[in-house]
Amino acid sequence: MLRRRKAEGLMAQALYEPLSEQDAAFLESYVQAHPGAREEMLALRRVVASVPAERPPLNTDLLPAVRTRIEEETGTPEWRPRFRLVTAVASLALIAMAAGLAFLKVHDAPDPGRLTGMETGAAVPGASALAAVLTHTDALVKAGNYADAYKTLSGALDRFPDAPDAGEAQMLLADIAFARLHWYEQAHSDYERLFQEYHQTWLGAPAHLRDRRDLLAEARLVQFRSLQDLDAARANRLDPMGALARVIVTYPNQAYVRSQAAMEMARRTIESGAVDPASPDALVQALRHAQKEAADPMVVAQLSYQIGHLYESEYREFDKARDAFLQASQHPALQQQARSALARLDAAAAQ
Repeated sequence: MLRRRKAEGLMAQALYEPLSEQDAAFLESYVQAHPGAREEMLALRRVVASVPAERPPLNTDLLPAVRTRIEEETGTPEWRPRFRLVTAVASLALIAMAAGLAFLKVHDAPDPGRLTGMETGAAVPGASALAAVLTHTDALVKAGNYADAYKTLSGALDRFPDAPDAGEAQMLLADIAFARLHWYEQAHSDYERLFQEYHQTWLGAPAHLRDRRDLLAEARLVQFRSLQDLDAARANRLDPMGALARVIVTYPNQAYVRSQAAMEMARRTIESGAVDPASPDALVQALRHAQKEAADPMVVAQLSYQIGHLYESEYREFDKARDAFLQASQHPALQQQARSALARLDAAAAQ
Protein backbone atom coordinates (compact mmCIF):
# COMPACT_ATOMS: atom_id res chain seq x y z
CA MET A 1 0.00 0.00 0.00
CA LEU A 2 2.78 2.43 0.88
CA ARG A 3 4.64 1.63 -2.34
CA ARG A 4 1.48 2.24 -4.36
CA ARG A 5 0.83 5.59 -2.66
CA LYS A 6 4.41 6.64 -3.22
CA ALA A 7 4.18 5.61 -6.87
CA GLU A 8 0.93 7.55 -7.36
CA GLY A 9 2.53 10.65 -5.88
CA LEU A 10 5.55 10.32 -8.13
CA MET A 11 3.31 9.79 -11.17
CA ALA A 12 1.64 13.12 -10.44
CA GLN A 13 4.96 14.87 -9.82
CA ALA A 14 6.52 13.46 -13.00
CA LEU A 15 3.79 15.06 -15.10
CA TYR A 16 5.09 18.53 -14.32
CA GLU A 17 8.74 18.30 -13.28
CA PRO A 18 11.74 15.95 -13.55
CA LEU A 19 12.12 13.37 -10.81
CA SER A 20 15.33 12.71 -8.95
CA GLU A 21 17.32 9.75 -10.19
CA GLN A 22 16.27 7.71 -7.13
CA ASP A 23 12.57 8.54 -7.51
CA ALA A 24 12.65 7.93 -11.26
CA ALA A 25 14.22 4.50 -10.71
CA PHE A 26 11.59 3.64 -8.07
CA LEU A 27 8.72 4.70 -10.32
CA GLU A 28 10.06 2.86 -13.36
CA SER A 29 10.56 -0.29 -11.27
CA TYR A 30 7.00 -0.01 -9.93
CA VAL A 31 5.32 0.43 -13.31
CA GLN A 32 7.40 -2.40 -14.78
CA ALA A 33 5.93 -4.67 -12.10
CA HIS A 34 2.39 -3.25 -12.41
CA PRO A 35 1.25 -2.99 -16.05
CA GLY A 36 -1.95 -1.26 -14.99
CA ALA A 37 0.04 1.55 -13.41
CA ARG A 38 2.15 1.94 -16.57
CA GLU A 39 -1.01 2.13 -18.68
CA GLU A 40 -2.46 4.78 -16.41
CA MET A 41 0.77 6.81 -16.39
CA LEU A 42 0.95 6.86 -20.19
CA ALA A 43 -2.72 7.83 -20.43
CA LEU A 44 -2.27 10.67 -17.95
CA ARG A 45 0.78 11.93 -19.87
CA ARG A 46 -1.39 12.10 -22.96
CA VAL A 47 -4.05 14.06 -21.09
CA VAL A 48 -1.52 16.56 -19.77
CA ALA A 49 0.16 16.81 -23.19
CA SER A 50 -3.09 18.14 -24.62
CA VAL A 51 -3.17 21.20 -22.31
CA PRO A 52 -0.57 23.93 -21.69
CA ALA A 53 2.17 22.79 -19.34
CA GLU A 54 4.21 25.57 -17.77
CA ARG A 55 7.61 23.98 -18.23
CA PRO A 56 7.53 21.06 -20.68
CA PRO A 57 10.69 19.09 -21.32
CA LEU A 58 13.28 20.57 -23.65
CA ASN A 59 14.89 18.14 -26.05
CA THR A 60 17.25 20.31 -28.01
CA ASP A 61 17.82 23.84 -29.22
CA LEU A 62 16.52 24.05 -32.78
CA LEU A 63 16.39 27.83 -33.12
CA PRO A 64 19.91 29.17 -33.89
CA ALA A 65 18.97 30.48 -37.32
CA VAL A 66 15.81 32.11 -36.02
CA ARG A 67 17.74 33.77 -33.22
CA THR A 68 20.26 35.13 -35.71
CA ARG A 69 17.41 36.62 -37.69
CA ILE A 70 15.87 38.15 -34.56
CA GLU A 71 19.15 39.84 -33.70
CA GLU A 72 19.46 41.27 -37.19
CA GLU A 73 15.75 42.31 -37.35
CA THR A 74 16.02 42.79 -41.10
CA GLY A 75 16.86 40.71 -44.19
CA THR A 76 15.63 37.36 -45.42
CA PRO A 77 15.88 34.00 -43.64
CA GLU A 78 19.20 32.30 -44.17
CA TRP A 79 17.96 28.74 -43.63
CA ARG A 80 16.33 27.49 -46.13
CA PRO A 81 -5.47 2.31 -24.17
CA ARG A 82 -7.95 2.42 -22.81
CA PHE A 83 -7.83 4.64 -19.77
CA ARG A 84 -7.34 2.33 -16.77
CA LEU A 85 -7.25 4.06 -13.39
CA VAL A 86 -5.47 2.93 -10.28
CA THR A 87 -7.95 5.05 -8.33
CA ALA A 88 -10.61 7.26 -9.83
CA VAL A 89 -9.98 9.97 -7.29
CA ALA A 90 -6.26 10.22 -8.02
CA SER A 91 -6.77 10.45 -11.76
CA LEU A 92 -9.56 13.00 -11.54
CA ALA A 93 -7.35 15.10 -9.32
CA LEU A 94 -4.50 14.94 -11.83
CA ILE A 95 -6.78 15.90 -14.71
CA ALA A 96 -8.24 18.75 -12.68
CA MET A 97 -4.70 19.89 -11.90
CA ALA A 98 -3.84 19.89 -15.60
CA ALA A 99 -7.01 21.81 -16.49
CA GLY A 100 -6.33 24.28 -13.71
CA LEU A 101 -2.85 24.95 -15.04
CA ALA A 102 -4.27 25.53 -18.50
CA PHE A 103 -6.91 27.94 -17.14
CA LEU A 104 -4.42 29.92 -15.09
CA LYS A 105 -1.89 30.04 -17.91
CA VAL A 106 -4.43 31.35 -20.41
CA HIS A 107 -5.95 33.95 -18.12
CA ASP A 108 -2.74 35.14 -16.52
CA ALA A 109 -1.06 35.83 -19.87
CA PRO A 110 -1.58 39.22 -21.52
CA ASP A 111 -4.14 39.45 -24.32
CA PRO A 112 -2.19 38.84 -27.55
CA GLY A 113 -4.52 41.19 -29.36
CA ARG A 114 -3.41 44.04 -27.09
CA LEU A 115 0.33 43.81 -26.80
CA THR A 116 1.84 45.61 -23.85
CA GLY A 117 4.80 47.95 -24.03
CA MET A 118 7.07 45.17 -22.82
CA GLU A 119 6.00 42.99 -25.75
CA THR A 120 6.11 45.64 -28.44
CA GLY A 121 9.11 47.62 -27.24
CA ALA A 122 10.07 50.92 -28.75
CA ALA A 123 9.25 51.34 -32.41
CA VAL A 124 12.24 50.93 -34.69
CA PRO A 125 12.06 53.01 -37.85
CA GLY A 126 11.80 50.73 -40.88
CA ALA A 127 11.53 47.58 -38.75
CA SER A 128 8.81 44.96 -39.26
CA ALA A 129 5.73 45.11 -37.03
CA LEU A 130 6.78 41.67 -35.73
CA ALA A 131 10.44 42.48 -34.99
CA ALA A 132 9.96 43.53 -31.36
CA VAL A 133 7.52 40.68 -30.73
CA LEU A 134 10.06 38.21 -32.09
CA THR A 135 12.67 39.63 -29.73
CA HIS A 136 10.32 39.33 -26.78
CA THR A 137 9.29 35.80 -27.81
CA ASP A 138 12.94 34.78 -27.95
CA ALA A 139 13.45 36.13 -24.42
CA LEU A 140 10.44 34.13 -23.19
CA VAL A 141 11.79 30.97 -24.81
CA LYS A 142 15.22 31.47 -23.23
CA ALA A 143 13.49 31.93 -19.84
CA GLY A 144 11.53 28.70 -20.30
CA ASN A 145 8.15 30.44 -20.55
CA TYR A 146 7.13 28.47 -23.60
CA ALA A 147 3.35 28.76 -23.28
CA ASP A 148 3.58 32.55 -22.90
CA ALA A 149 5.98 32.69 -25.84
CA TYR A 150 3.54 30.74 -27.98
CA LYS A 151 0.55 32.86 -26.97
CA THR A 152 2.41 36.12 -27.56
CA LEU A 153 3.71 35.18 -30.99
CA SER A 154 0.44 33.58 -32.08
CA GLY A 155 -1.48 36.74 -31.23
CA ALA A 156 1.01 38.94 -33.06
CA LEU A 157 0.81 36.74 -36.16
CA ASP A 158 -2.96 37.05 -36.12
CA ARG A 159 -2.54 40.83 -36.18
CA PHE A 160 0.27 41.01 -38.71
CA PRO A 161 -0.01 37.97 -41.01
CA ASP A 162 1.47 39.87 -43.95
CA ALA A 163 4.54 41.30 -42.19
CA PRO A 164 7.84 40.70 -44.07
CA ASP A 165 9.06 38.32 -41.37
CA ALA A 166 5.70 36.60 -40.76
CA GLY A 167 7.01 33.42 -42.38
CA GLU A 168 9.90 33.03 -40.00
CA ALA A 169 7.61 33.96 -37.10
CA GLN A 170 5.28 31.14 -38.17
CA MET A 171 8.25 28.76 -38.33
CA LEU A 172 9.29 29.78 -34.83
CA LEU A 173 5.71 29.35 -33.59
CA ALA A 174 5.57 25.82 -35.00
CA ASP A 175 8.96 24.99 -33.46
CA ILE A 176 7.79 26.14 -30.02
CA ALA A 177 4.69 23.97 -30.28
CA PHE A 178 6.66 20.93 -31.45
CA ALA A 179 10.00 20.99 -29.64
CA ARG A 180 9.25 23.01 -26.52
CA LEU A 181 5.62 22.36 -25.61
CA HIS A 182 5.08 19.03 -27.35
CA TRP A 183 1.64 20.22 -28.45
CA TYR A 184 1.66 17.96 -31.46
CA GLU A 185 -1.82 18.64 -32.75
CA GLN A 186 -1.16 22.38 -32.67
CA ALA A 187 2.28 21.88 -34.22
CA HIS A 188 0.65 19.98 -37.07
CA SER A 189 -1.66 22.93 -37.74
CA ASP A 190 1.21 25.40 -37.48
CA TYR A 191 3.44 23.56 -39.94
CA GLU A 192 0.52 23.20 -42.35
CA ARG A 193 -0.01 26.95 -42.18
CA LEU A 194 3.71 27.53 -42.77
CA PHE A 195 3.56 25.26 -45.82
CA GLN A 196 0.38 26.80 -47.24
CA GLU A 197 0.74 30.51 -46.45
CA TYR A 198 4.50 31.08 -46.22
CA HIS A 199 5.79 28.65 -48.80
CA GLN A 200 8.97 30.55 -49.63
CA THR A 201 10.02 30.41 -45.99
CA TRP A 202 9.10 26.73 -45.98
CA LEU A 203 11.31 26.05 -48.98
CA GLY A 204 14.26 27.73 -47.24
CA ALA A 205 13.82 25.84 -43.97
CA PRO A 206 16.30 23.13 -42.89
CA ALA A 207 15.38 19.63 -44.02
CA HIS A 208 14.76 18.36 -40.49
CA LEU A 209 12.10 21.06 -40.00
CA ARG A 210 10.40 20.15 -43.27
CA ASP A 211 10.47 16.49 -42.22
CA ARG A 212 8.40 17.39 -39.19
CA ARG A 213 5.38 18.03 -41.39
CA ASP A 214 5.47 14.43 -42.61
CA LEU A 215 6.23 13.13 -39.11
CA LEU A 216 3.20 14.96 -37.67
CA ALA A 217 0.91 13.93 -40.52
CA GLU A 218 1.86 10.31 -39.88
CA ALA A 219 1.48 10.58 -36.08
CA ARG A 220 -1.91 12.23 -36.52
CA LEU A 221 -3.23 8.88 -37.79
CA VAL A 222 -2.84 7.53 -34.24
CA GLN A 223 -3.86 10.76 -32.48
CA PHE A 224 -0.15 11.56 -31.89
CA ARG A 225 0.19 8.68 -29.41
CA SER A 226 3.36 7.51 -31.14
CA LEU A 227 5.11 10.82 -30.49
CA GLN A 228 3.88 10.91 -26.91
CA ASP A 229 5.21 7.39 -26.32
CA LEU A 230 8.50 8.41 -27.92
CA ASP A 231 8.71 11.32 -25.47
CA ALA A 232 8.06 8.91 -22.59
CA ALA A 233 10.80 6.58 -23.86
CA ARG A 234 13.28 9.44 -24.07
CA ALA A 235 12.44 10.37 -20.47
CA ASN A 236 12.88 6.77 -19.25
CA ARG A 237 15.88 6.61 -16.92
CA LEU A 238 15.80 2.96 -15.93
CA ASP A 239 15.79 1.30 -19.37
CA PRO A 240 15.70 3.89 -22.16
CA MET A 241 16.95 1.48 -24.83
CA GLY A 242 14.23 -1.02 -23.99
CA ALA A 243 11.60 1.73 -24.02
CA LEU A 244 12.79 2.99 -27.42
CA ALA A 245 12.73 -0.54 -28.79
CA ARG A 246 9.11 -0.90 -27.61
CA VAL A 247 8.18 2.24 -29.55
CA ILE A 248 9.58 0.67 -32.74
CA VAL A 249 7.65 -2.56 -32.17
CA THR A 250 4.42 -0.85 -31.09
CA TYR A 251 4.14 1.38 -34.17
CA PRO A 252 5.05 -0.70 -37.24
CA ASN A 253 3.18 1.72 -39.53
CA GLN A 254 4.86 4.85 -38.16
CA ALA A 255 8.03 5.02 -40.24
CA TYR A 256 9.09 8.49 -39.10
CA VAL A 257 8.63 7.71 -35.41
CA ARG A 258 10.49 4.41 -35.81
CA SER A 259 13.36 6.31 -37.41
CA GLN A 260 13.41 8.84 -34.57
CA ALA A 261 13.49 6.03 -32.02
CA ALA A 262 16.35 4.28 -33.84
CA MET A 263 18.46 7.44 -34.00
CA GLU A 264 17.78 8.09 -30.32
CA MET A 265 19.11 4.59 -29.61
CA ALA A 266 22.27 5.51 -31.53
CA ARG A 267 22.65 8.73 -29.56
CA ARG A 268 22.24 6.92 -26.24
CA THR A 269 24.80 4.33 -27.32
CA ILE A 270 27.35 7.06 -28.11
CA GLU A 271 26.64 8.77 -24.78
CA SER A 272 27.25 5.47 -22.97
CA GLY A 273 30.85 5.42 -24.22
CA ALA A 274 30.39 2.25 -26.25
CA VAL A 275 31.39 4.12 -29.40
CA ASP A 276 34.01 6.80 -29.96
CA PRO A 277 32.02 9.98 -30.79
CA ALA A 278 35.00 11.34 -32.75
CA SER A 279 34.88 8.48 -35.21
CA PRO A 280 33.71 9.60 -38.68
CA ASP A 281 31.13 6.79 -38.77
CA ALA A 282 30.15 6.98 -35.10
CA LEU A 283 26.42 6.84 -35.85
CA VAL A 284 26.74 3.69 -37.95
CA GLN A 285 28.89 2.08 -35.26
CA ALA A 286 26.33 3.04 -32.63
CA LEU A 287 23.46 1.58 -34.66
CA ARG A 288 25.40 -1.67 -35.16
CA HIS A 289 26.14 -1.84 -31.43
CA ALA A 290 22.46 -1.31 -30.61
CA GLN A 291 21.58 -3.96 -33.19
CA LYS A 292 23.75 -6.54 -31.42
CA GLU A 293 21.97 -5.77 -28.16
CA ALA A 294 18.45 -5.87 -29.66
CA ALA A 295 16.29 -8.94 -29.10
CA ASP A 296 13.28 -8.18 -31.30
CA PRO A 297 13.71 -8.94 -35.04
CA MET A 298 11.76 -5.83 -35.99
CA VAL A 299 14.12 -3.62 -33.99
CA VAL A 300 17.08 -5.30 -35.70
CA ALA A 301 15.47 -4.65 -39.10
CA GLN A 302 14.73 -1.01 -38.27
CA LEU A 303 18.33 -0.45 -37.21
CA SER A 304 19.49 -2.04 -40.49
CA TYR A 305 17.27 0.34 -42.41
CA GLN A 306 18.67 3.27 -40.47
CA ILE A 307 22.22 2.16 -41.27
CA GLY A 308 21.30 2.00 -44.95
CA HIS A 309 19.79 5.47 -44.80
CA LEU A 310 22.99 6.88 -43.29
CA TYR A 311 25.18 5.17 -45.88
CA GLU A 312 22.97 6.53 -48.66
CA SER A 313 22.36 10.09 -47.49
CA GLU A 314 25.38 10.94 -45.34
CA TYR A 315 28.32 8.80 -46.44
CA ARG A 316 27.30 8.20 -50.08
CA GLU A 317 28.47 4.60 -49.85
CA PHE A 318 25.73 3.06 -51.95
CA ASP A 319 26.92 -0.55 -51.94
CA LYS A 320 26.86 -0.59 -48.15
CA ALA A 321 23.48 1.14 -48.20
CA ARG A 322 22.15 -1.58 -50.50
CA ASP A 323 23.38 -4.35 -48.17
CA ALA A 324 21.70 -2.72 -45.18
CA PHE A 325 18.41 -2.18 -47.02
CA LEU A 326 18.45 -5.82 -48.17
CA GLN A 327 18.83 -6.93 -44.55
CA ALA A 328 15.94 -4.67 -43.50
CA SER A 329 13.71 -6.02 -46.27
CA GLN A 330 13.76 -9.47 -44.67
CA HIS A 331 11.26 -8.29 -42.04
CA PRO A 332 7.63 -7.93 -43.24
CA ALA A 333 7.09 -4.62 -41.45
CA LEU A 334 10.12 -3.04 -43.18
CA GLN A 335 9.79 -4.83 -46.53
CA GLN A 336 7.95 -2.15 -48.50
CA GLN A 337 10.03 0.70 -47.11
CA ALA A 338 13.32 -1.13 -47.77
CA ARG A 339 12.29 -2.11 -51.30
CA SER A 340 11.46 1.51 -52.07
CA ALA A 341 14.94 2.47 -50.88
CA LEU A 342 16.50 -0.20 -53.08
CA ALA A 343 14.50 1.05 -56.07
CA ARG A 344 15.74 4.55 -55.33
CA LEU A 345 19.34 3.32 -55.39
CA ASP A 346 18.73 1.48 -58.66
CA ALA A 347 17.24 4.60 -60.26
CA ALA A 348 20.18 6.73 -59.13
CA ALA A 349 22.69 4.17 -60.48
CA ALA A 350 20.94 4.11 -63.85
CA GLN A 351 21.31 7.85 -64.37
